Amino acid sequence: MTDRQQSISPEHFSSYLRSRSWRPVDTWRGMVVWERDVPESDQVLVPAEGDERSVRRLLKRAIVDLAAVEERPLEDLLSELEAPDADTQRFRLFPPTPSGTIPFIDGRKAIDAIYHLLRDSGRNVDEGHKLLYQDRASEPVYRFLDRVQLGLTAPGSYIFTTSIAKAARTDGDQSALFELEAATDTAALSDHEIVVRLHGAVNQAHAVAKKLLERREISDLAEVGLSANFCKALGDLGGSNHDRPFEIDFDWGFGRAQSPPGSALRFTDRMAAKIHDFGVRLEELAKTGSAVIEGKVIGLYTEEAGYRRRVQIKGRIQAGEEQYDGTLWAFVTESDYDRAIEAHRASEPVRAQGELHLENSSLRLYLGSDGFEVQQD
Repeated sequence: MTDRQQSISPEHFSSYLRSRSWRPVDTWRGMVVWERDVPESDQVLVPAEGDERSVRRLLKRAIVDLAAVEERPLEDLLSELEAPDADTQRFRLFPPTPSGTIPFIDGRKAIDAIYHLLRDSGRNVDEGHKLLYQDRASEPVYRFLDRVQLGLTAPGSYIFTTSIAKAARTDGDQSALFELEAATDTAALSDHEIVVRLHGAVNQAHAVAKKLLERREISDLAEVGLSANFCKALGDLGGSNHDRPFEIDFDWGFGRAQSPPGSALRFTDRMAAKIHDFGVRLEELAKTGSAVIEGKVIGLYTEEAGYRRRVQIKGRIQAGEEQYDGTLWAFVTESDYDRAIEAHRASEPVRAQGELHLENSSLRLYLGSDGFEVQQD
């Protein structure tokens, strides 16, 4: 038995099985019989009693059997068993080449895209949501990226694997392109929290892409909670022309007590293009200072703190070269607020022009002294 296998206990191995939907169904000669809830399931026998030597020998056999059942290299399984808290992400691409290969340009672009998805998720945790991240990320974000392990690629059609764990690097370990020990300073970010944020953003982007495919408008681009950087990077997984499908799958560390549900999300070729274009829209919006909205007043609100008055308008928004239907909250003067009340009662159209600012993850329009106008039908 190798030193790596010696460090794994039957209890540890059983925790892994349970996290991968195996369940104990019987006992046989001092061993627990594990099966998956599928027809004609394979069986794995885990020693539950006996002297240390026999337990180690039987456990070694169980680990080898499980690697064969999961159709993965033994070293790969051992690496996962040694890092119970490691969260793993798989980016499955479908390039127009034989399985296990990818055009060089597309491969380089995919690595850059994965890097930016992870970096943007780290910045989201560190800085909060922004429409566009422009300045250099903080040192804690880069230390998080240093802890990310990029595993060996795999066919089917082409799979990139990243994982985040606190295992120390060994000289003979060639399975990662970069891996550093976790920083111990108080400014260190939670790796698991960043991956959970990545998982949520991927799910949100998937919902946005589906909505755009159905030709449904996004009423408030900022409230979606995605950044331009993230959406453009996600679209880049679809190849140089953003026209190839891809999948992203999350496996959570089996040693974690609680994690989001893990399931593969598939982006079609059209969804890849839609989410990239949406990122371009967010970038244009973030770089635009002024905006105009024409429509109807649908909400009125006076803030208790500071007595600021704002009006919610639904209609056509123009921000730079970007035009779309949506809603905006506009901060107005006391006299304009009174006029907005009358316009709301009479269902009269209004026009508001001002400067856009991101506030509490939503876009707000700050008007000048003559930025609000009630229009006649």
